[in-house]
Amino acid sequence: MTRPIRQRALWLLLAGFAGSAVLIGTLWPLSELPSGRNTPLSVQWRLYPPDILRNLILFGVPAAFTRRWKTQHVLLTAALVSISIESLQNLIPGRVPSILDVLANVLGAWIGHHVTVWYVNAPAERWRKHRALYLGWVAITTLALVIAPVAFTPHLPVTPWYVHAPPQLGHLEPYSGKLLEAKLNGQPVQNGPLPVGVLASDFSIAHRLEIRGEAGPLPSQLSGLFYITDDSGREVALLGLQGTNLFYRLRSLGDHWGLESPRLWWRGAFPAELDRGAAFVVRVEQSNTETCLEVNRRRQCRRAVPFQESWQLWLPSRALGVDVDHELGRWWLMALFLPLGAGYRPRTFESCLLLWPISALMIAPWLGPISYPTPENIAFMALAFTLGQGGAAWMRSHNKASQLFG
Repeated sequence: MTRPIRQRALWLLLAGFAGSAVLIGTLWPLSELPSGRNTPLSVQWRLYPPDILRNLILFGVPAAFTRRWKTQHVLLTAALVSISIESLQNLIPGRVPSILDVLANVLGAWIGHHVTVWYVNAPAERWRKHRALYLGWVAITTLALVIAPVAFTPHLPVTPWYVHAPPQLGHLEPYSGKLLEAKLNGQPVQNGPLPVGVLASDFSIAHRLEIRGEAGPLPSQLSGLFYITDDSGREVALLGLQGTNLFYRLRSLGDHWGLESPRLWWRGAFPAELDRGAAFVVRVEQSNTETCLEVNRRRQCRRAVPFQESWQLWLPSRALGVDVDHELGRWWLMALFLPLGAGYRPRTFESCLLLWPISALMIAPWLGPISYPTPENIAFMALAFTLGQGGAAWMRSHNKASQLFG
């Protein structure tokens, strides 16, 4: 295979991968709407900064492969694709079309196109442009690693709160079982305003929730067992079920920034053999040191959110299902460190910059309720960094750095 053919094949492979990511990220059905978007609308105008950032990235990456296109052609193509996607989202569960998404997509395409043109064609010395891109990615990685632990901190609104047990809301599949009793901090609660005095302690630090009921068919989509909202209808806490998996989340500080609340899943919490009509008891106990879920005396506790699960803050829901969360955690960390490896050169400047994300990893546990990176996490980050180094060396040896986006 000749060099031009190899170059074109590599270009098509990378462009196809980026295009597939756009389609999956925008058209994959979601089991729930993001926090604060619990009422589907024909067009969404509300500003969600993380949504804007995700759309900038989704269209900016494919546009990086359009260096030889004219700018107006890039913008027109991005606008047509974005409008088509937003129109299709009206027919897809859990998706909400947004005019702001279209604008963000077009802006992202413009940025991706012009960054590539600048890097390949600008008269400035290549090493200066390389350092500028490397500095930008170091800053993005460091910011993501610092925001994650802070965003996991619970941050709840003032009362009044309202109880829904079980919730009958459009973004949740109705639970077909029967709920007999719900207790919060030992006090029985029913649908409606939460009685004054039930919350004897700071709910964000410590609380106890107990649900008793009779099992029904296991829901295929996310179904609520117990739901608390504030007086504006926004979520405070949610205990739910999807298949055999139990789900719990509490509003966090990140939710106020437009990020998602951390999600605690217990896979296989509800045995598949649990007969319809069989009694079940679900308990949630949160203290200032750990969160525990219990189903019929089977118990699972977690002291802090695993570092690799910080990707939950940036994705609106588990679009690919509960069972892939561990793999997504690995890919999330690798995606942060692979570009660092690709851009690193053994020079003083780059070495000093690399200390930023490494320092962010070390101080993260002191910034919020997040655990230290495990040896497995560190191994995957080191692997990604090494792959980035190897890929960059291969590109240099084949003299493809200037033709990759041709």
